[in-house]
Amino acid sequence: MSTAPAPAGSAPDLLVLGGRLVTQDAERRCLDGYGVAATKGLITEIAPSAELKARWPHVPVLDASDGVVIPGLVDAHQHLTGDPLVRSLIPDDITSDQAIFDWATPLHAALTGDDDELGATLTAVECLRYGTTTLIEAGTVAHPDRVAAGMLAAGVRGGVGCWGWDTPGLPFSAPAAEVLARQAAVLRAKLPVLDAWNARRARIAAIYADGLAATGLELPATAPGATHAWHLYVVRHPRRDALQAALQKLGIGTLIHYPIPPFRQQAYAAMAVEAHKWPIAERLANEVLSLPMGPHLPEGDAHAVVAAVREALVSI
Repeated sequence: MSTAPAPAGSAPDLLVLGGRLVTQDAERRCLDGYGVAATKGLITEIAPSAELKARWPHVPVLDASDGVVIPGLVDAHQHLTGDPLVRSLIPDDITSDQAIFDWATPLHAALTGDDDELGATLTAVECLRYGTTTLIEAGTVAHPDRVAAGMLAAGVRGGVGCWGWDTPGLPFSAPAAEVLARQAAVLRAKLPVLDAWNARRARIAAIYADGLAATGLELPATAPGATHAWHLYVVRHPRRDALQAALQKLGIGTLIHYPIPPFRQQAYAAMAVEAHKWPIAERLANEVLSLPMGPHLPEGDAHAVVAAVREALVSI
């Protein structure tokens, strides 16, 4: 679930009450006796369970008593087929090449669509059991539609890759051009919505620019005659860390792109680069902060970010 403010006067459509609530806020608090109010999959409020129940007595309740309520985890590299069906059968005293080409590859060659769907369902259910609500299948999939069906049956969110390599004679192998063509097909499917996504990002950026003007933040600018894609919306402030901490307390997540300047990276350690020779890079690494940005972000949430930033700036 994501977090968003509830419209004034509206009731949630679900209450999660009882159990121990793990907040993952700046203080990493664990709250006993608290509950969660949610509307259309978005967390709108965290408050004592008794208070939420008294305020909305007719809203459906998910009873989490004797359980733990945690934020959904994301597994960005998971194999949903093959491996889950033969767990622990591949010897562990062989080389990685033997494990892949003598065991895993023939296994995947023998799998049917039914096998792939079963493996995906079992893996998704196991992940949900331990708090993982989003999965990214790494791509060892011969029947992506069946894998997606298995994930949907379990109720997990995720993405499904497709297996393709240019090694002749192996399952699902193909010339490099054909493998790349598969990826191109995915990108072509996204191209029709790219302009709309970029326009949405531009709208969010405009809300930030208008709402955060004259606040003391250094805002990003677009060069004359240029169009910005707004992959990120990066602001600068001399007390960046304090600002980020204040926003975290207000429920606004931010990122730093990037906290370590290039000359301080391990790859340059042998060069003994002197920091005073790179003052601009050093200053940027200490000041930049990326605000929430993406085509998925509702305008109301963008305005909420603006309000939170303005409040945080006053507090620091």
